[in-house]
Amino acid sequence: MHGHFDKATPFDPWPKDSGQHRLTRRGGALYSFRSPSAQEFAPENHWLLVLLSPIQRLRLALGDDEPRTTNVTAGMVSVVPASVACRASWGAELENVVVAIEPCRLKELAAEEFGRSDIELSPTYPVLDKVAFKLATLLKDELQAPAGSNELFLESLVTLMGLHALRTYSNLNGPKRRVRASLSASATGRVKAYLQENFRRKVTIPELAALCGLSSGHFSEAFARTFGLPPHRYVLELRLEHAERLLRETDTPIPEVAFLSGFSSQSHLTHMMRAHRGKTPNKVRAG
Repeated sequence: MHGHFDKATPFDPWPKDSGQHRLTRRGGALYSFRSPSAQEFAPENHWLLVLLSPIQRLRLALGDDEPRTTNVTAGMVSVVPASVACRASWGAELENVVVAIEPCRLKELAAEEFGRSDIELSPTYPVLDKVAFKLATLLKDELQAPAGSNELFLESLVTLMGLHALRTYSNLNGPKRRVRASLSASATGRVKAYLQENFRRKVTIPELAALCGLSSGHFSEAFARTFGLPPHRYVLELRLEHAERLLRETDTPIPEVAFLSGFSSQSHLTHMMRAHRGKTPNKVRAG
């Protein structure tokens, strides 16, 4: 049968040959490194996919949603519950850790820790998650250990990831669980249109929150959950995309490109482009 641990295929249909993987009593962990590709799947197990490196324009659709295109950073996690359809495509090398947990195992863990087994994981688009990122980094290091991985340590990490998923991405009211809400469709449209018009200048969180009738704190969390990036990073991406377009399609001098894109100087543009695109403005212009 497809996707059960006794058959050693918890990652189906994700290719196991994409990296090191190991199974434990609690679940499985896979360190994956894949070339640009696209895939559709509906895993039989609960999956937590933690990105270990940034990707420009990751395209993802969960369930019946329309695909969303997001520039993602290292430390973002996406949750794909068992049997939820997922369509994904990526145009750069994808490095991540996949943790797979059978539904029955997660129910057991919920019953042991919270006294409840009526759990539902929420499908989650990429969102920054420092706890999951730290656990995923430890899993990667352990899976790649030259002397071989320690099964007890791996099982502990997978268990911690399962507990974190229950506390953060499920209907259980576990300790430190945070209520995570997205922006409504209308608010998303208003914010997106406003930023497209105003990304060249300094835009404040209270200013954006007022568009949605939310507090600054609530808005920031809802924005990150909706767009996959905190507001300041989303604005930076808009500025970089605009600068890249001017560099490729016009002969506008680089200092003017920086000004027209919302950067304080040519050196500021160069620093940000090198940090987030891996190249300088001159290299972008040269193609």
